[in-house]
Amino acid sequence: MIGGQIMEQNDTQQQISDYAFAEKQFVSGHAKDAFPVISQFAEQGDPWARYLLACYYHMGYDTVPIDHARRNSLCAQAETYDEPMLMYGFAVWCLKEDQKPCRDQYMAAIFDRLLKRAEFGDTAAQYIVGKMYMDGDAVEQDYAASAKWFRLGAESGYAAAQNALGWLYIEGKGVEQDTAKAIGLLQSAAMQGYANAQMNLGILYANGIGVSKNNAEALEWYRKAADQGYAPAFLNLGWHYDNGEGVEKNTRLALELYEKAAERGNISAMYNLVNLYRHGTDTEKNIEKAAEWYLKALKQQNRAVSESYEEILSMLLSLDDDTVIWPES
Repeated sequence: MIGGQIMEQNDTQQQISDYAFAEKQFVSGHAKDAFPVISQFAEQGDPWARYLLACYYHMGYDTVPIDHARRNSLCAQAETYDEPMLMYGFAVWCLKEDQKPCRDQYMAAIFDRLLKRAEFGDTAAQYIVGKMYMDGDAVEQDYAASAKWFRLGAESGYAAAQNALGWLYIEGKGVEQDTAKAIGLLQSAAMQGYANAQMNLGILYANGIGVSKNNAEALEWYRKAADQGYAPAFLNLGWHYDNGEGVEKNTRLALELYEKAAERGNISAMYNLVNLYRHGTDTEKNIEKAAEWYLKALKQQNRAVSESYEEILSMLLSLDDDTVIWPES
């Protein structure tokens, strides 16, 4: 009996250790490796794990399909579990513009709790507090305060914080503009496998921001992010092949890449597909598919869609060939 108790205690300690390691994997950019343990703890009712699982369904991470309904279902349990990170996810992802008072109430309710966590060295909380200052959620927008909290997370090796602080250095918001520091931070996050940072490095090289313009380097970083299933990377790769920028023009491959981005919920890719299928330049002309993607794009934007598929199809057929379809501002 005693031996059995010791074994049970050891199993529990091992589970806690495994979960702590999975959290570190997640925040350092290795979300795919962390998924099995985080998913297991989320199913057992751990509220912090439920927030992380909601992040998976929000981004996909090439581990699960993007599923905003599943994400929202997890976040809807925020009040039941009284977990500030889960409440933050609920406010950001589930509450729309017409629910702003409710969103503001949620943000105000969790800010002090997250701030205390951040002050005690919780890197994820430091990152979220930084974002709240950056976005002006529950507090007055303050880029300097945002940079402060991102820096603390970055110094602990938190890839998301390194990426965010890097962009503040690019923009010169809250810090003195310094592209060398920005690139160093983005590289640190990218080398951990953080897809957003890999994507951002690609953007810098593609546009020659702080570095010499280098499409080959840009494409390499985009491919690293795309290998993790990161939708914006598929979009940018598609754009390069669509326009023959740094690679031989290949519209068919561009269409395939746009579809991968669109299937992961990227709205810009959906509109690119509408235009490619509508015109059929070097690809199959298919107005029906164009209409399907147009309708999906409208729904993805959470717009009240009054048009039916047939109405959208009729509208596309009536347009001039030179018309480009793009989302309304």
